[in-house]
Amino acid sequence: MSPRATTWASWISQDYYTGPAVRSPRQRVNVNLLGSLAFSPMVRRSKKLKVAESKRLEQRCRTVIASIPPELYARALQYLYTKETKSSYAIERETPDQKRAQKFADALREAAQRDYLLKEPLVALQQVIVDPRFANQGWRDSIGEQNFVSRSVGMNDEEMHFIAPRPQDLAGLMDAYLDASRRILHSDLHPVITAALVAYPFVFLHPFSDGNGRLHRFLIHYVLSFRRFAPDGVVFPISATMLHRPQDYDASLESFSKPLLPLIEYKQDFHGRMTVANDTRDFYRYVDCTNLTEILFSFVEETIEKELPAEILFLQQYDTARKLMREVVDLPNRHADLFVRLCLQNQGALSKSKRQLQEYATLSSDEIAGLEAAVADAFALKTKQ
Repeated sequence: MSPRATTWASWISQDYYTGPAVRSPRQRVNVNLLGSLAFSPMVRRSKKLKVAESKRLEQRCRTVIASIPPELYARALQYLYTKETKSSYAIERETPDQKRAQKFADALREAAQRDYLLKEPLVALQQVIVDPRFANQGWRDSIGEQNFVSRSVGMNDEEMHFIAPRPQDLAGLMDAYLDASRRILHSDLHPVITAALVAYPFVFLHPFSDGNGRLHRFLIHYVLSFRRFAPDGVVFPISATMLHRPQDYDASLESFSKPLLPLIEYKQDFHGRMTVANDTRDFYRYVDCTNLTEILFSFVEETIEKELPAEILFLQQYDTARKLMREVVDLPNRHADLFVRLCLQNQGALSKSKRQLQEYATLSSDEIAGLEAAVADAFALKTKQ
């Protein structure tokens, strides 16, 4: 190894996260990319990332999980899987049917037990989480589909947000992506950095007709589970945090998509079908994930410090409400669940219209007032006067 090669590799390692150095005989340099020459996302060693790594969020996550009362633990985990599933679909403004929601939750639960950085399991997962009419049998190149994300701003005008790789480039890009991602997954990078480097390039490649966003968020959980960021069997609702911070989530995606748009020459036909005219494949090979990783760290931290404790507290408050309600009237479970939900939606009180529901038609005014007080007390609500 020449002194020049050693100095160059050391300089790069100071400013960028790097992989093991591999000697390239032809160029006579040491290649220390995180991925490969064919595909490698980049991350700079920014001040924000140095601070984020120093917080040791994996330890904080385990502390929060360990604080869950034993009698609540199994139910809390099930609740978190359900919460993550609903939130991930809600980001796409979709409500899955029970079957698809259950399959997505099952995939989250079993994420670390399968190798998802292969074509076959990703295709199989896409098929079960989307409407069957939009399921793919492979990557979208098999149907020659050019993907893009836009918003209609008029009868014949669209505001373009993102354009994915051309279908004829996709197979090679996905092979290189999967190879690079496997290397990164087995590296010694921080789990959150690893998750960003695997999950975000996937959504930019947009390999399927539908479900790319959900699979992108699934891959975050897959990496964190594989790298044992949280205790085994635990998923925390990071999609709920993203759902509450849509501008930040959109900004993370736009940090790549906005600079990309002016570089792509495209046209659309009368039916909105797109054709990309220039060679764009190299634009997707070396994504700068620095900003994306910083934002993902902030999502993870907020989920651990706010979202996760809030979900656990909700279950504890709910159990308290049910206990206090039984002291007033021992309602059937479905009636009681509905009563709590309706009160939480209306500042602790059951509205006049809801009092007419058949579930509560036989209750007296005093009983309803007592049930409302139980909910308000359990959830520390300031009720309407």
